[in-house]
Amino acid sequence: MLNLQDGDIVTADGEPYQSLSKAYIKRVTGHLDLDYDPIEVFRQAVVESKDGELVVTHNIYGKRLKVNGSKVTYHVKDDRIQFMVQEGDIVDLAWYANDDNAQDSMTIRWVYPLEDDNQLVEKAPKQKSAEKKPAKKEKMRLALGLSKQIFGSMQQGAQDAKKLKIDLKGQKVGIAIGNGQNGEILKATVKACNGDPRLINAFAGKSKKIEKAVKNLDMVIMIKSYANHPSSWSLAKACKKYGVKFAVSNNMSTQSFCRALYRAENNLPSDEQSGQEIEYPMG
Repeated sequence: MLNLQDGDIVTADGEPYQSLSKAYIKRVTGHLDLDYDPIEVFRQAVVESKDGELVVTHNIYGKRLKVNGSKVTYHVKDDRIQFMVQEGDIVDLAWYANDDNAQDSMTIRWVYPLEDDNQLVEKAPKQKSAEKKPAKKEKMRLALGLSKQIFGSMQQGAQDAKKLKIDLKGQKVGIAIGNGQNGEILKATVKACNGDPRLINAFAGKSKKIEKAVKNLDMVIMIKSYANHPSSWSLAKACKKYGVKFAVSNNMSTQSFCRALYRAENNLPSDEQSGQEIEYPMG
């Protein structure tokens, strides 16, 4: 009804992560001309164990993972991601559509929280002519479990920030993570520190686009497990160019993220792996 187009900036309302209600778009407030390589996403994929290795070949509907029409297998490697996944986890895979080495460069960009450990998917069903979708009652149950876990993580982020006594005093804080519900947890953590959070697409490796996103910020925190090497280099370079405080969180945990906020605010080493021992306040 609003005739939405790629690049539109909108105002949305609703609390989809705290209840079963959906977010809805109220109005269009602006537009950006986007220049990026399209990203392909394989949603709700099942992590399986084969020959002692974690792999992804199908999603929960039995649909086969393909790149440019060819069947491929994604291998979960420790050097590719920093967070832990296990057999039975449900994940989203992402890669650049125009990448000649898409199978090697694809990565996990979202792990679906499960309501309990007994929801492991043992085997993906074979694909039929039409994908079988979960029943409405089951979808609502899963959505409620997801909402509770995300809300709990938001509360944990506020507690972690309080322990470190972080006060960002209205600073604009860029979170380099890309899209997805993951960002909502970290945005809530920044707000708990009196900061103004802004999500930055960590898959965007083009320097000009990253500089545009960074130059009006006060601080940038990069989530290492959600960035690639070109983006990491461009982010650090852009922050140095515009005098923006910069730090790295090794993973998605709110504790690691809060420590990165503390280091950036207090001009400490950007990465905990710098070889220097860092002392944090004990709240």
